[in-house]
Amino acid sequence: MSPSVTDFGTSIFEGTPWDQNFAGDMMIFNGVLLSYRGNAASVVIPDGVTKIAAAAFKNNTALTQVTLPEGLRSIGDEAFFQCSNLTGITFPSSLQSIGKQAFIRTKVTEAALPDGLIHLGDYAFSFCSSLQKVSLPASLAEFGTNTFFDCENLTTAFIEDGIRSIPLATFESCTHLDGVILPDSITEIGNAAFNGCESLTEIHIPNQLTEIQSSAFADCKKLANVTLPETVTKIDSLAFYNCYTFDTITIPKGIAFIDSSAFQNIESRLTVRGYENTAAQYYTNNSGAKFVSLGVVGTPLPKFSLDTYGTYDFGSGKTYCYMVWTSSSTVPKVSSSNPAAVSVSFEKKTPAGYLFRINRLAQGTSKITTTVGSDSISFTAQAGPSVQSDTTMSFALKKGATYTFRMTALSASTAVPQFSVGNGSVFQTQYVKKSGNDYYFKITATGNSGDETGIYTTMPGENAVRHCIVKIA
Repeated sequence: MSPSVTDFGTSIFEGTPWDQNFAGDMMIFNGVLLSYRGNAASVVIPDGVTKIAAAAFKNNTALTQVTLPEGLRSIGDEAFFQCSNLTGITFPSSLQSIGKQAFIRTKVTEAALPDGLIHLGDYAFSFCSSLQKVSLPASLAEFGTNTFFDCENLTTAFIEDGIRSIPLATFESCTHLDGVILPDSITEIGNAAFNGCESLTEIHIPNQLTEIQSSAFADCKKLANVTLPETVTKIDSLAFYNCYTFDTITIPKGIAFIDSSAFQNIESRLTVRGYENTAAQYYTNNSGAKFVSLGVVGTPLPKFSLDTYGTYDFGSGKTYCYMVWTSSSTVPKVSSSNPAAVSVSFEKKTPAGYLFRINRLAQGTSKITTTVGSDSISFTAQAGPSVQSDTTMSFALKKGATYTFRMTALSASTAVPQFSVGNGSVFQTQYVKKSGNDYYFKITATGNSGDETGIYTTMPGENAVRHCIVKIA
């Protein structure tokens, strides 16, 4: 193999004579430690190794200590997966990447990650029941999810200024975590990032954060002190669910939305300090929490609220329901500014409020307006192209060959997609069948080698959408 080859699959030599006749403990090639086959308790990885391949030490229960060489740049996915007796490891300053599940279910007690580390994979240290302390460097640019999930004895997390995100479920179920300082460089705290951190008593919310995401601090049962910066505009569902020690919070005037479940199970004992005519006052009016006014801002808020604000994008969906919370016994009035693209209708009354449905009919954008009495609230519904193809990558067919596309109609209308090619001399088209919302169309290559054309669908009232390009080989 050429020395210029720098990366390859970890099973590249599996079954070869070299693999079958290999007598050593460490299989190393071109600086990559492919696998370790020994049973020593303490292992020293030699100088010159720059990468530990995926699963190299996986399920090695004899290993208790490993020494990594300076110059090591990468630890692959599951490299030390479930090395259930591994307690000691020191990371070299050269390390740039730790793969997903690399140290899952080990007994490492400290993860002092080096300056220069760029990538930390999903679940990298999750279920490490002996882990007590972690240090995350400012260089960490690619931070996976669930990284320290269920590290039940983790007590301290040092996060350097420069890190911008605490991703989804990073510290979820770290039940003894009580020492963490979030630097002001952080702009995002993901869903369930600190969910179930039962020992956490206070947290500094960074002053660039704009949203407290869903379940971010749910079940932090000792959390008693949270200060929200002026930059926060939204508190999402279950954000502080079951935070039983929580009794008072000050809501900045810039917060535009507080989900009805944001403080679920603690509303009756919660005091919200905020400004009249803002989301803080509206939340307390509808939740049972006590409101303490810090002053008056602007004009009175509408006497109702929605669970949907800003812009709703249908994506690949056909329909969406939104809730209107109001004490009125009269069904709210609703309208769509572009009913040809998005329709809106009353669905039903529930114990929580009034449920309305919007349907995607064609590509376009519509303002959905809900009115109760003299008050109105609007949000935007956005519908992209109404047909989704199962094939979006360009490819080639031999002359005379056929290929069948599955086109899925996303619109709630009953219109049939019109299927076409850009150049009818290159491919013939044929309708095959319909199954549910899926339409099947076949193309046959009739042109000459090198010819190519786009594959299109069109829905009534919409522009044609090109899904891919097909070439004749």
